[in-house]
Amino acid sequence: MADYQGYAFLALFYLNKGLRRAWEVFCFCLIKLKKKTIIFIPITNNMFISLKKFGSTLTSRDDGKEALAAFQSSLKSVSAQEEIEINFSGVNTFSPAWADEFLTPLFEFFQDRLVLMRTANLSVKATIDLLEKIHNIKFRVK
Repeated sequence: MADYQGYAFLALFYLNKGLRRAWEVFCFCLIKLKKKTIIFIPITNNMFISLKKFGSTLTSRDDGKEALAAFQSSLKSVSAQEEIEINFSGVNTFSPAWADEFLTPLFEFFQDRLVLMRTANLSVKATIDLLEKIHNIKFRVK
């Protein structure tokens, strides 16, 4: 059993480090069978968007619109079963203007398949609450 735990730990380590492309996300858990056989089992097939790639201070409405435009080509390849997970780690300031230009169109298109990762950042929480009130929507939070 110890061999299995080592492979699972390694897969989770790489998953947590974010060492994957956002548009080609397949987290694999390695399971070693017998001595040399290795099987790859897909755990998830979701698209992950790390907002820190757009900067740590996300405030301008124009920058939010530009960020969405830059990501549009990747979003076209999302299958009907995939969820879009938004990660806020590394973001210090998150304004309603930027979020409205980036998150609102994503929500309108993907609806309940858009998932926001839980965060302790008060700027992010306040902005999400405000968007939910303004647009009368409810984001899924994981």
